[in-house]
Amino acid sequence: MGEGTSKGMLTVGAYEENAHARAFYRRGGFEEIGSREDELTGSREYWTEWKGESI
Repeated sequence: MGEGTSKGMLTVGAYEENAHARAFYRRGGFEEIGSREDELTGSREYWTEWKGESI
């Protein structure tokens, strides 16, 4: 029986006002990769990305 690893990637966004979500993602190892102004809400949305490996 062999072992294998696979790499995973997950990208999520959170609004600037949602400090709890943004802190949660940072603690989980997500890195900020960009932001944009949401035209519908007028809020800034920050995009974060997690890259990891699972066995």
